[in-house]
Amino acid sequence: STMTGGTSLRLDAVDPDGTPVVSARSLIVRPVQQAALDGTQRGRQNALFRLDWAAVAAERSAAPLDLALLGAGRAHPDLAALEQALAEGAEAPQAVVATIDSPADAADPAEAARVTAVRALELVQRWLASERLGDARLVVATRGAVAVGEESPDVAQSPVWGLVHSAQSEHPGRFVLVDVDGSDGDGEPDWNAALATDEPQLAVRKGELLAPRLMRAETAAPGAGWSPNPDGTVLITGGTGGLGARFAKHLAERHGTRHLLLVSRRGPAAEGVAELV
Repeated sequence: STMTGGTSLRLDAVDPDGTPVVSARSLIVRPVQQAALDGTQRGRQNALFRLDWAAVAAERSAAPLDLALLGAGRAHPDLAALEQALAEGAEAPQAVVATIDSPADAADPAEAARVTAVRALELVQRWLASERLGDARLVVATRGAVAVGEESPDVAQSPVWGLVHSAQSEHPGRFVLVDVDGSDGDGEPDWNAALATDEPQLAVRKGELLAPRLMRAETAAPGAGWSPNPDGTVLITGGTGGLGARFAKHLAERHGTRHLLLVSRRGPAAEGVAELV
């Protein structure tokens, strides 16, 4: 950089090989009043959002859809059976509902989550490979995969939402996620009503259709600050790395935090751990 005046400079940047990356003929620096900075801080108080669930309604004029339900005791036990029926001349449905069940005999929650995710992945891959169902929507139904209100999600079901959400981004209009709470007993939710909302993700709670929405989160008043509970335990992921280690020292020295749990991929083998403990 080269100064071209009292408050301006010319900026030229290159990469390690000397290739120009950016060039600014004139970069002017001006003083700023503290009041202007305080105003930006006030704006940041409204910049934090949280996920909430809002009730949605289906269009009253929506016509019933031709649905195919997959699963035990239904017309088609799985997607392969439906494809076989289509190959034999059956008419393709407008939407297909497939419920992803968690294994009942899994040794632990992690194993249950892995098996459930594999089932969902195989279903998604087969669905996308099916030419006869190319114009239909696949409703992937889960049970307790997402938390609404004070609920705790089922960790074995939650990965399905992450996987199918990615598929929705790559293939718009092909997938719908619906999470049910089982309040209907062995009955079925109103799939036509759910699809008529045209929402990509829904939760059904006590028969009510809910869709995820971003809502402004409540934040502390400007200047209120934050300090951890000195008697609690602070978990720092990546805590043995450069930034994590500095943050841990900051909490201990400036906030009096007595209990710190530092986790990282290398654990005790990470460089500098001895100085932190």
